This record gives sequence, C-alpha cells and structure tokens, in this order.
Amino acid sequence: DNPIVYSFDREMIKTYLKKHEIKYLQDSEGDLIIKYGYDEDIDCELTIYLMASGKNQNVYSISIRSNKRINKEKWHDAIIVCNQWNLESRWPTASFFIRNKEDKYGYIFLEYHLDLDAGIHQQLLDNITSQVISGGYKFWYATNKYF
Repeated sequence: DNPIVYSFDREMIKTYLKKHEIKYLQDSEGDLIIKYGYDEDIDCELTIYLMASGKNQNVYSISIRSNKRINKEKWHDAIIVCNQWNLESRWPTASFFIRNKEDKYGYIFLEYHLDLDAGIHQQLLDNITSQVISGGYKFWYATNKYF
C-alpha cells in the first residue's frame, strides 16, 4: 500500500487537526493556530502556528510560542539552553529573541520548516506535525527548571 503524494496545502494541516480532534483558529492569512491553556508542568501557555509559507506557500512551517518571559538576568542561560537543545535534538529549533537591548524580557521561539515543493503524503505530514509538537513540549519540560 503506497500512500499518495499530494501538493502541500492548508487542507492537509486541517485534516491532521480534525483527525486528532484538535480545536484550532484560522488567522486572516489562512494559517492555523492552536492555543493551549496554562500548563503548570511547564509553567506557561503554548500557542502553535501551523503555516503554509514561502513564495509558493509550499513550505510547511510550525512555530511554537510560549508566553514565558525570560528576565534579563537569565538571557545568558536562555541562549545556552537553546544551543544545547539544538545540539541534542533535531526539532524544533530553539531560538532566543529580544527586540532590542533595552528590553527587560526575552522570549524563546521554537520552529520547524520543511520545503514541500515536491509534495507529501498525509501520513508523513501527520507524523512530522506530531513529532514537532511533541518536541516543543519536551523542550519546555526539559528547560522549565532554568526559568
């Protein structure tokens, strides 16, 4: 049984979400958003963006954002934690972000991008999505003690 390869689009993401009975929102650009409430085990809320991005909308992008603010005195630790995660884990990639040096808080963003110009079958998209979301939670479970 060979799965059928389809052109990537947001409908494939919706199929995944419906299959797993995940409630989602859709923004004005058509991207899909999952909002998880506060989780005391990771001491934050996560918002996951599932996007078709790129010039031809053929790049599958998953962005996992946390509402956890990193105090300035922890910025160095945050960079080390992100770098260590990126060395040991395949996905998602962790990045520490501040808008400017005068900010009092920074944030950690988790991201994954995959060029799907050649298409993808639904089972693989489902597996990738689950792995990246699971990886995002693993990141916060593993690093919560630092912040």
